[in-house]
Amino acid sequence: MNGTIGGSASSLTWTGGTGIFINANQLNARYVPATQEQGTFVLLTLTTDDPAGVCFAASSQSSVLVNRLPNPNFFGLDAAYQVDDPSGNLAGFPTPGIFSGPGIVLNTFVPVIADTGVHVIRYTHTDINGCTNYAEQSTVVFALPEVEIGNPGPYCLNENPTDPVNMLPRTSKVGFTDSWSGNNVFSQIVAGKLEYFFNIPVAGVGFHQVNYTIVDDNTGAVTNEPRFIIVNDVPKVDFTSANNCIADTIQFVDLSVLDSANVFNDFIASWSWEIGANLDHTSTDQNPRIKFDENKPDSYYIRLTEVTKYNCSAFKTAEIAIGAIPQPIFTSSNLSFGQLSIFTDVTPRPTLSQAFPAGYTDPTTSKDSIWWDFEEATINGDWATYNTVNHQFSQGNKEYFVTMTVKTNLGCSNSLSIPVSVIQSISTLPICREF
Repeated sequence: MNGTIGGSASSLTWTGGTGIFINANQLNARYVPATQEQGTFVLLTLTTDDPAGVCFAASSQSSVLVNRLPNPNFFGLDAAYQVDDPSGNLAGFPTPGIFSGPGIVLNTFVPVIADTGVHVIRYTHTDINGCTNYAEQSTVVFALPEVEIGNPGPYCLNENPTDPVNMLPRTSKVGFTDSWSGNNVFSQIVAGKLEYFFNIPVAGVGFHQVNYTIVDDNTGAVTNEPRFIIVNDVPKVDFTSANNCIADTIQFVDLSVLDSANVFNDFIASWSWEIGANLDHTSTDQNPRIKFDENKPDSYYIRLTEVTKYNCSAFKTAEIAIGAIPQPIFTSSNLSFGQLSIFTDVTPRPTLSQAFPAGYTDPTTSKDSIWWDFEEATINGDWATYNTVNHQFSQGNKEYFVTMTVKTNLGCSNSLSIPVSVIQSISTLPICREF
């Protein structure tokens, strides 16, 4: 307000209304209307007192319209955010108006700019009468839960996904709840607690993305982060032996393959052979050559373990028969010139009685093939057909060396040569006559 006085007046007072005067004895006093005076006319009086003895007191009145304050408001501000939430668009009314406060960019609230904590956002509006008012709302921005869980694994393709050692890692922080999700992630109850696993064999060799989520139980703030699981291949172990006779040096041949070696530039890095229940022989060669004790033919337990570049292993076990050397024996009969001589193989199958050490038994199950050499002719073929043969020698009164060679089904062979005498047959008895 701005009042004026004249003459010899030296003091003044503002009165009227139900509001409050600020500096009521000043010409430029301020009047703060009472709430109930909004939208009404208020009669204000300026009164001055003349010095004593000259004039009476004088006053002047003025009717003032008290405009109503605008009642602005706004919406679009959530009660809580986490710091990585997307920006939220705000809308205020009446318009035009101005938003202000932490994290405000024009009419947008940006949590990451506001940062964590409680923030007051204000919307201010000035109406056509120049009256200004504002509305305020509070919001809180929560910090993201910190993640201490890294990438699980790596795993090998032949690992059991439900083995307790393969449970996906969990947070140890109190007041937080975490979980896993994604392709080939599954859960089950272990010791009364929900645990998460990765289905290794179903996922297969490769690089797999899954999701890890951790929630702050107090604030509800959530962190979602990708995690990556590597599954490495394992060898398909196989092997064979080139021969199986105790007399020979046995060549073992690795036939193993690594199907997905090209995925991570993988390869089989080491071999471990264990031969015999008592580890009679061991080797780290890929294709070892083993010489067995000739006194110890047997069925030998074989285990081949292979390890890849990424320390994934697999093994195969089998038994192979290492056979004894046969000790050939044959019989002969009807050794007369002009007759069919008969030769029969009577080679015994080696047994424990042949002084093998305790625990060793010749595994030879059959004689496979046989050769007969009569010096002037040979006969050979499968043992079942030719274990007994006939031969008619071409001369009498002569000694022939007959050789028989027997070979077993395990590749062991041996020969026996003995001399046989073919006698001249007597077809007619001489007749003596007296003349």
